[in-house]
Amino acid sequence: MKSQPGLRPESRVVESVAPGLERKRERRIAIIKAALEALREKGLAETRMIDIARRVGMSPGHVLYYFPSKKALLMAALQWNEELFYRQAANELAKLSTAWDRIC
Repeated sequence: MKSQPGLRPESRVVESVAPGLERKRERRIAIIKAALEALREKGLAETRMIDIARRVGMSPGHVLYYFPSKKALLMAALQWNEELFYRQAANELAKLSTAWDRIC
């Protein structure tokens, strides 16, 4: 196989796999967002895997393919929410010009 400039043979393998990995990432994000919506509406005790699965058009078993348990999914959802908060806070702080404005 002819090598492309700047690409090692391993890079072509990664490129051919990357679209599938991106789809998996997108599905995980959709499941996390659905879990957060369900948690907001029903609360922790009343949120079931089937509720989350229905929101993303999957079976509960399919959701479990992406997250091995409800606990793992809820932990990922909380981490997602925390990271979102920190990104938004950092963006808002970056808009302020002085350190004094940032702490007041």
